[in-house]
Amino acid sequence: MIYSDKRNVQALLEIAYFHGIRTVVFSPGSRNAPLVIAFQADDRFEKVIIPDERSAAFFAMGVIQERREPVAVCCTSGSAAANYLPAVVEAFYQRLPLVLFTADRPKEWVDQGEGQTIRQEGMFRGHVVAEANLLVDSDSDADRAYNDRILNESLSMAALKEGPVHINLPFEEPLYGTTDVKFEPKKISVIGGRPQLSLKEIQEVIDLWNQPVKKWVLVGQVLPGPQWGEAIHEFAKDDNTLIWTESTTNLPEEATIGHIDRVINTISDEEKAAIVPDVLLTFGGAIISKMVKALLRNHPPKAHIHIDAKWPQPDTFRALTHSVIARPEEFFKHFLPRIESASGEYRSHWMKVAQTRRDLHAQFEEQVAFSDFSVFKDTLKVIPANWKLQFANSSVIRYVQLFDGGRENLHFSNRGTAGIDGSSSTAVGMAWASEEPVLLVTGDVSFFYDSNAFFNKVVPSSMRILLIHNGGGGIFRIIKGPNGTEAFEEYFETKHATSAEGIAKSYGLDHKAAHGELEWKEALPWLLEEGDGPRVLEVYTPGDINADVLQEYFRFLRTQSVS
Repeated sequence: MIYSDKRNVQALLEIAYFHGIRTVVFSPGSRNAPLVIAFQADDRFEKVIIPDERSAAFFAMGVIQERREPVAVCCTSGSAAANYLPAVVEAFYQRLPLVLFTADRPKEWVDQGEGQTIRQEGMFRGHVVAEANLLVDSDSDADRAYNDRILNESLSMAALKEGPVHINLPFEEPLYGTTDVKFEPKKISVIGGRPQLSLKEIQEVIDLWNQPVKKWVLVGQVLPGPQWGEAIHEFAKDDNTLIWTESTTNLPEEATIGHIDRVINTISDEEKAAIVPDVLLTFGGAIISKMVKALLRNHPPKAHIHIDAKWPQPDTFRALTHSVIARPEEFFKHFLPRIESASGEYRSHWMKVAQTRRDLHAQFEEQVAFSDFSVFKDTLKVIPANWKLQFANSSVIRYVQLFDGGRENLHFSNRGTAGIDGSSSTAVGMAWASEEPVLLVTGDVSFFYDSNAFFNKVVPSSMRILLIHNGGGGIFRIIKGPNGTEAFEEYFETKHATSAEGIAKSYGLDHKAAHGELEWKEALPWLLEEGDGPRVLEVYTPGDINADVLQEYFRFLRTQSVS
């Protein structure tokens, strides 16, 4: 077997494999040639080539979401490495083990006029859980021991601390040398390291929860798992407890209020004061609903318990009183067997309110005009149950929260930082790694912004894209503020008339456009049927009425007050 003649490259491969890395996404370059040569010759690793570094890193995130294991990306030096930053910050807040291998020049060449040479050491600091800047290859035993140690320390952190890791590797020329001599680096096993709880430590929280008061469980974005359903089942036994979820919580809805805004945005101020909890328990990642955030900030609970293995923890509602540093599933092992169920009407009353809103929602669906709203309604009702759904940010993911359809599917969205810049690439990465079809639902601005997601050879034939084209950033017609300014269309909405047909053709995607309701309903089955290649359905909706339809929807739901 052929190996790189650079000892630190051989060490990287062995230690990366030892710590669970099996997939590496490469972007072409010259400075990372030693890494390319080494990985290409090693059949233990699965390799993917994505030319655009920003897209490559988001692609890797999609693979991580699917496989739930660390995935590495590898690039040359300079601005190539800087292109990883948007995905790094998203992975940091989603708690995904994205590992970055960035090639570099030796530090004596930084700021000396050499091409593609920037200050790479520590460039992602603040948004990685570990970083290592390796020493240039040398014959020194001390240098080799140092490189081995910091590689072990950093790569073990990706899974242990659940976040991105940056490994910067400075290489001297020549870059393309090989050898048949294999070096064996030191590998360090990590045993334990997870926060462990005792019953004594959480007794205060148990006593607080068992008080006869109004309680909420609010769950943010989590990766699917049976442990969450079991926890929800136990919480639902208490008549004083409401359980709130969103589509990205990926939990069964029988015992929860899974459409937060349908309730919060349709009740009176007096009813809002009545529904807010005395005790709030939260776990999981980002909360999509701005309305529930505003409600809890304006009516803070007396106690807020947040469960997370990471510390410090966010005080999202400015009401945090108990920060439990533990993995939620570990906490629930001690907590759930000891909580008490109480009798009362709090839970049943608000579950009836939620059901009333569900009934009114169904009535509105029957009469709604062709719009963004109706496109979501039609789509979410017919998606096959085994498909996985990736949603772009801004208005797309917010619309999804309103609908009952599609909740049996797994929902994903880049809500760590909620940017539009990598939704398509993340979806392609998941589709590449998944045995089931993946549907990306995206807006036009998000699609065009990340069109390089399809500039590669690995978009699977099962990939499907629903592109809702409303002529610009529709979110700015929905939120308060931008629509009242003279700069609205040009500076906020960025109104345009660009079509996705040319991009689709260039990248080998089957494309169909739908103008109006009739064409839309005829085209939707085409998007969901099996085919010989990836497909894009671009549906044009009336951008000037979409916001009005949404406002009318909430007005309609308010017509029945809480009884």
